[in-house]
Order: sequence, then C-alpha cells, then structure tokens
Amino acid sequence: MMAARALAVSAGKAAGFQRPARPPQRPSIHVYRRAPAGYQFALPLYRPTRRSLASWFGSACIFGLKLLASGLAGVLVATALWHDQWKSASAPATVHNEIAAYSNPGETTVYRRAPAQGSADRGWEAESMDAWDRSLPSNYPRRVKTMTFTPPAQEATGAIPPQGARSAAFPSARPPVVRNWRYQLQNINSAEIAASSHDLVVIDDSGEDGPFSQAQVERMKQKPDGSRRVVLSHMSIGEAETHRWYWSQRSSSWLGPENKKSRGNYSVKFWDPAWQEIIFAYTDRILAAGFDGVYLDKIDEFEEMGHRDDMVEFVSRIAARAKSQRPDFLVISQNGDDLLPDARFRGAIDGFAREDLFYGEDSDGKRNSASSIRGSVKRLKMLSAEGKPVFVVEYPRNDKQAQTARREISEQGFIGLMARRALNAL
Repeated sequence: MMAARALAVSAGKAAGFQRPARPPQRPSIHVYRRAPAGYQFALPLYRPTRRSLASWFGSACIFGLKLLASGLAGVLVATALWHDQWKSASAPATVHNEIAAYSNPGETTVYRRAPAQGSADRGWEAESMDAWDRSLPSNYPRRVKTMTFTPPAQEATGAIPPQGARSAAFPSARPPVVRNWRYQLQNINSAEIAASSHDLVVIDDSGEDGPFSQAQVERMKQKPDGSRRVVLSHMSIGEAETHRWYWSQRSSSWLGPENKKSRGNYSVKFWDPAWQEIIFAYTDRILAAGFDGVYLDKIDEFEEMGHRDDMVEFVSRIAARAKSQRPDFLVISQNGDDLLPDARFRGAIDGFAREDLFYGEDSDGKRNSASSIRGSVKRLKMLSAEGKPVFVVEYPRNDKQAQTARREISEQGFIGLMARRALNAL
C-alpha cells in the first residue's frame, strides 16, 4: 500500500496537481462529499493507526465482559428468587407466620396452620368446610349451663304414697321409697327380679311361658330383705305389636304403617274407639295379674299423628278405668312431655318417665341441644313440683356420658337409669 501511495503522489506532481498544504492544527480526518475543484484523483485511503485499533478492540472487549456479567447476574437473581419461593411453599406454619409478619410492615397475616395445597383453586366454601364443618366425635359431651354440683347425701327418691288397699298390703304402713329402678322388656326372669334389690321395676306382662300369673307377680314384689318393690307392667298405647294377644283382632280402621326402625310394630289411630277398647281390655288383664300399676308407652305418637287432645283424653280414660277398680293403681306415662303443661294430663298420671333427656334424641350418644334440654326439664319440673316422681332413662355410649347423665339427673331431683337400648337385662 505504501508503494501505491507513492505512485499516486508522483502521478499528481507530473500532472501539475499540487496537494493543499495541511493546516497547522491538530491532525484530523476530513471527509469530502465530493472531490475539491481541480482535484482529479480519488481521495487517499485512510489507514487507522495502531493505537486507534487497540483502543477500539479494548472497548469491544469491555462491553462484551459487561454483557456477560449482566447475564450471569440475571441468572443468579432468578435462581435465588425461585429457591426462596420453593422454600416458602414448603415451610411449616411457624415459618409462614414469620414471613407474613415481616414482609409487609403495614399488615400482619397469621396462619393457624400451613395453607392446604390447592386452596386457591377450591374456594372459600371448601376452606369453610375444613375449618368449621368437621363433625364432633360422637362421645364429645357438650356442657349444659348448670349450677355448681355438690354430691347429695343420697340419690333422689320418689315416694309412692299408700292409698286404699295398699295400706293393708303393707303391714308397716310405710310406702315404698324408690331410690333406683330398672326397665326390662325381654328375657324376663321372675326369680331374678325377685332376688334383685331394686325399688321399682318395669317389665312386660308376659314372659317366655306366657303372661305372668298373679303368684309370680306377688313374688316379684317382695325384695330379699322383706320390703316391698313396685312392679309396673309396660303397655304401648300408640303402637300395635304383632306378638300381642290382640293382633288377631287387628282392623284397617285403626292399623297404620309399620315402624321401619322397629319391625313388628305398627302405628295406630289411637283415637279410634275400636283400638281404645282393646287397650281397656289390656288394662283389665294387668289389673287382674296384680301389678302395682301400668307404664304407658308411645304416648308421644301424637307428635307424628296429631290429635293431641285425643291423647290426653285417652290417658285420662285409662287412668279412670283402672282407679275405679283399684284406687292405688299407678299410671306412669313415658315420653311426650309436651303434654305436661296440660293440667288434665298431669292430674291423670302418678308419675312421668322420659327417655333420652340429655343424649340420643337424634342418634345414640349424641348430646341433645341445650334448648331441647332446657324445655324438657322445665316441663318435667311442673310435675315434680306437684310431688310426683320423674324417671329418666339414658342410653349412654361410654362411661363418661353415663357419669355426666347421672350427675345432671341428680341435680334436677329426678330418678335416673342408665340402660341398654335393647332393654333385655336388668
């Protein structure tokens, strides 16, 4: 290239062309859009100096290094953020609490437990089910507001006053005092009952061999210590049972559908005169066998069938018929305590029994609602205020429920019994 440049300069001089003298300023590069007037040859080629080339190459290297460093920094930051997010998602509840408390100075979020996986997709209804709608264990005892319990010197008792012929039956003229009682409708053994120490028993009027004789009933009335026991015969007046003596007399005029929870039991139109005549005849049989009284079951059938006043009238007629033959004959009704505010109903009965006062209205072992318990106790107190005994039967699922039920029954002054639902043993 140096030879070419010298050749060009020589050619210019030969042609009479004189290159303009360079000004005395700092060397610079002049770029002409077109050749100056009288300049007949191409512009000289410019060759950068060694120093300019090295400077350009150094700048390019520095830029490349910066670009590479920026890329590496971006990768490191992204990796750190991803790792922190993964660690937060798998951290326990305590870690969530700390992160939430310090990540935003204006707001603190407290997690009771680690957020469930996928909770954002399930919605608030699913979260509500997790937090509040889990059912309680069946044996979880809900507390009823009661006064401080002080164990009594003895259990609540109910005195059965002597009336009429009963005075002659008790030489001591002292009425039997009921401190405890038993309720058995199956597998009844009259000798076992006679040997027991219970003050009152409720049994079926028949055993495995048929109806109990008068002699058997009298034997069951005697306790081992020579004192008297009250023996009542169970009688359902709101349902018909297929194994009873009257089943052959059933009629479509009073027979209703079968009870799905208790096979062999059928609802009845208890206000029907034909059915009531059957119950009156049943009462006469119980009287003739020598029982101390009758235990009327399925009184609460009016809650499903209606005819509330007809039930009050029916019970009143049963009591009047029995007491016309034996004034001391006892009439104890079970369940249907909604009838207790009726003075006529309270006047017809000598006592009242309530099943499932504290547990089991909806299902076995489940605590009844506080409002149900308060309402029932209030009605039962109406009868006890008149000096008549109130019996309570509970079917607890465990010892804890039994202890709670005994305590609450005693607090109310009622006479309690913990039994099996089958009622097949003393």
